Amino acid sequence: MEWKKVKLGDILKITGGQLYKGDLLGTGDNLLLGMGCVSFLEKFLMKGARQYGGDCLDKNIGRPGDIVLATRQQSDNLPILAMPAIIPEGLPAKKIIIGSNLYKVNVIDSDFDNRFIYWLLKTPEYVNYISSVKTGTTVKMITIKDVENYTFLCPPKESRDKISKLLWDLDDKIENNNRINRNLEAQAQALFKSWFVNFEPWGGTMPDDWKEGTLGEICSFNKRKVGPKFANPIQYLDTGHLTEGVIEGYQRFNPGDKIPSSARRYVGEGDILFSLCRPNMRHYGLMMNPPENIVASTGFAVITANWSGYRYYIYQWLKQDGIIDNIHAVAEQSSTTYPTIDVDYLAGMTMVIPSIADTERYAHLCCDLYSKIESNYQENLRLAALRDTLLPKLMRGEIAL
Repeated sequence: MEWKKVKLGDILKITGGQLYKGDLLGTGDNLLLGMGCVSFLEKFLMKGARQYGGDCLDKNIGRPGDIVLATRQQSDNLPILAMPAIIPEGLPAKKIIIGSNLYKVNVIDSDFDNRFIYWLLKTPEYVNYISSVKTGTTVKMITIKDVENYTFLCPPKESRDKISKLLWDLDDKIENNNRINRNLEAQAQALFKSWFVNFEPWGGTMPDDWKEGTLGEICSFNKRKVGPKFANPIQYLDTGHLTEGVIEGYQRFNPGDKIPSSARRYVGEGDILFSLCRPNMRHYGLMMNPPENIVASTGFAVITANWSGYRYYIYQWLKQDGIIDNIHAVAEQSSTTYPTIDVDYLAGMTMVIPSIADTERYAHLCCDLYSKIESNYQENLRLAALRDTLLPKLMRGEIAL
């Protein structure tokens, strides 16, 4: 069968999401989905689902497998405008409510399924089309008609199904590696709590050769400052690219490009990144194998351990809920538009400082865990590169399955 030119509006209908009440967020048995669930790398981000105590119209109820699109974009560093997310199975909610800053995709032609539509909306042709019709300056926006008016060269159903399956299988492998990595992270955190919070190997009592101190005693902050001349190419990381240790890409610069004034800190191997601004204070990462010449925005504290064995200890210490909650409370007292803290506050935070020998033992165990995490991460980079190379070629018919 021949490939035919098809208009999106002929095979699907786009509807707007539910208006919601802010005072009902954080309560009830429902989940309200917002733009935070949309990523340009992952199928769905749980950070965009918030507990909600309100109800919704039937047309705004989401179900596993449904596609939603971001209606707007506030930063070119996070290109999510009209990008798709697909609702996963098993979300803990009585109802899944699609919020007003999302569009819902309703497929009306039974010959098409959501998986193919999802990949179609990730193609470079679609992304370029959205860029050509978007409106707004500070906040970029898109209309329902803009999406429905997109036309594409459509393969026959048998080819569509093969394309969807191949791309989905690659993505499933990536997601499985991510699940493994989350489990490995949990193991490192559980070991941290056993040793450095509950002192279980020492009978519940802090060893005599440990001491009370401050974070600033075992690390330095923002050490590698960028000078007036930049070595190109530069790769730039801001808080929007990092979510609970997961890097969602970098902004890359070529010779002659204008470098953001906020790009001030070089990031090295083993450095820890921690966001200084709410609502992103759970944005952090341990840089195991950073790209060459990567710089971080001033929205991050770049933390360099004084001794390499401390890096895992510091990283896990910052991930504790109690530590995060304390930092949030202090940030809320700041006078800035966005609640912030500074590196002086971080440096002065009190903590238990273990002996070098015990920290070295913990680092050795964590090193094995994070080596596996890094291996899975590198495999995911290769799989993602393969997927992203195949996607446009398959959708153009340049490769036959």
